[in-house]
Amino acid sequence: MEGASVGGNVTVAVRVRPILKKEEGDVECVTGAQGGGRGCVEVTKPEIRVGTAVLPAQGQRWTFDHCFGAGDGNVAVFDTLGLPSVNHAFAGYHACILAYGQTGSGKTHTMEGSLTDPSQHGLILQLCSTLFAKAAEKKQATNSWDYQAEVTYVEIYNEKVRCLLQPKSSDPRIREHPVTGPYVDGATKCAVQSPDDIVKLLKRAGKTRATAATKLNDRSSRSHALFVVTFTQIEGCRDDTFEKESRITLVDLAGSERAAGTEVSTKEGSNINKSLATLGKVINVLSEREGVPHPAKPQYIPYRDSLLTWMLRESLGGNSKTSVLCTLSPGLQNYDQTISTLRFADRAKAVRTSPVINEDPSKKRIRLLVEEVELLKQQLLSQPERRASLAPSMSADEDANYDELPPSHRLKETEAVLQILKEEWSARVAQFTHIQRDQMESLTKSVEQQASLGNKLQEIVGSLQTKDASRSRRQSLELNKLQEIVGSLQTKDASRSRRQSLELN
Repeated sequence: MEGASVGGNVTVAVRVRPILKKEEGDVECVTGAQGGGRGCVEVTKPEIRVGTAVLPAQGQRWTFDHCFGAGDGNVAVFDTLGLPSVNHAFAGYHACILAYGQTGSGKTHTMEGSLTDPSQHGLILQLCSTLFAKAAEKKQATNSWDYQAEVTYVEIYNEKVRCLLQPKSSDPRIREHPVTGPYVDGATKCAVQSPDDIVKLLKRAGKTRATAATKLNDRSSRSHALFVVTFTQIEGCRDDTFEKESRITLVDLAGSERAAGTEVSTKEGSNINKSLATLGKVINVLSEREGVPHPAKPQYIPYRDSLLTWMLRESLGGNSKTSVLCTLSPGLQNYDQTISTLRFADRAKAVRTSPVINEDPSKKRIRLLVEEVELLKQQLLSQPERRASLAPSMSADEDANYDELPPSHRLKETEAVLQILKEEWSARVAQFTHIQRDQMESLTKSVEQQASLGNKLQEIVGSLQTKDASRSRRQSLELNKLQEIVGSLQTKDASRSRRQSLELN
């Protein structure tokens, strides 16, 4: 896959949820607002009295690309983050929205929301609904355009990958494609065409996803969930088709937490914190890397230290247009976790990705040639001197009054133009075919050489094994002979000893 690279920083947004009923006695210390094209979060810690000592109030101000306050719903979040991701998918780019935050801060509500209340639909359902609606409009307007959409939904629980759409399937594994990067092998792919299909899949997945009740959340997600939509656009007719494949990855992370504030098993909590700590390390390295334009030695990025970061490698620092949404709890009792989340969001602002349009290289070249032919048509038909060279049988008066010529004369000129364009097109296609054939022959020779080398290595290994076997047999025979000699000597010594004892008697 290749395309024009359009690099840019990761988009970072922050969402502050409302105070819950069980938190009504707590002090609200976090406020968020959007203004001047930027989002601003203010965190205030009131003064604390410890005996006679007084700790003064502390205030901090953070700025991000977007900020959603307690009064903003899921629709506002989608309009700001989800809709651009849909547009990126139609342009052929991969997109990712990653929800990060403390447990109980509203990540799953933002991603899944309510399946029955349209005003509370999460990003997943809103994004897929908009994707289908825009695709239907484009298909109706363009007869030569079509699309396919497939969904996979997996979770990473205790550092193991599980398919949420078919839990009884064989264990999925994360593998790496040389071009597209890491992917989940063995996960169920479901073709989808309508929002109703998405609702059914979300209901099915909700029954199997790992959740548990904690002090902060009655139904806390105990796993990292990845909802991936593979969107393939097909344009053209019959054999002349061009495809662009894009992925939209929606990530609902398990809540970051401290063991003192939750009731979770030691293994479960340690695995969650391990993967989130690895994610923090990756973000740190990526943000620091952007500050060094030409490092003498490339920095090691610990993607493989966790299944989560390995799966999100392209989304975090590769081929993707990525947005990070950090959710915050406004209560004073969550002050430390809120500051930790804001620090993570602040570091993520410096991360840059390198997205490209994802299409087959050979198809892209043909598409560019077709566009060039159309451009040449327009240029040739708009220049009288070019028309005269292409149709020399026309007189100067006929050329000056081209638009007034009879249809027969205009048809001859058009045929002459198309003939030259056809010859240019055929020459370019032949050149491309020749280059492609040479590349295939070179690749075939390379594969044959590698196969021949592999056969030679196998022969060498086989001969060495044969020599080792024959050497072992010789050594075994020699050992048997030595044992026989030793046995005969022992027999002679025993008989000599008996004779000597008889003589003495």
